[in-house]
Amino acid sequence: MYAFDQPSARSAYLGQPSRSAVTSCAFDLACGRVEQAMRAGKLMTPAEAHALAGPEARSKETLFSIARTVAWETDSDQDMLLRQLACRYPRFDRTGRRSRPLMSDE
Repeated sequence: MYAFDQPSARSAYLGQPSRSAVTSCAFDLACGRVEQAMRAGKLMTPAEAHALAGPEARSKETLFSIARTVAWETDSDQDMLLRQLACRYPRFDRTGRRSRPLMSDE
């Protein structure tokens, strides 16, 4: 059996990583933290984070900071989390453009 006959190898080759159970749980946790930060008014875009400096900026969150923290806590893939969060919350994406969805199971 060739390596590309396996679904995980094929999806990684095509740039559409398969979503593991750990990543699914981590994504749910990250979405909860993003929603909480939005309600508290503490979620900002990378441009806003770059413009702010000092203690005020450190008390706020970006999609990257949430993805980094959740990935570290759950031992999941930070890049995958960040891409999924950027798809769900395009307004707070680092590029400001709409990302294409990663998974078809949502």
